[in-house]
Amino acid sequence: MRLFVGHSDDPEASEAIQEAIGSLEGALDGARPIAAVVYAAIDMDHQAIVDGIAESAGRTSR
Repeated sequence: MRLFVGHSDDPEASEAIQEAIGSLEGALDGARPIAAVVYAAIDMDHQAIVDGIAESAGRTSR
């Protein structure tokens, strides 16, 4: 098992998730993740976070 951490300080949810995913893509080196744990502040746009993750995985969240 390998563990990677992506992080962002951006207060805008859609920008934050893209930044965090971008930092992970290089670390994954082409490997496909099978699980993720996501933490976000209570006042973030959680749907934007889910949408960003789904988009990066080539799926839609709705």
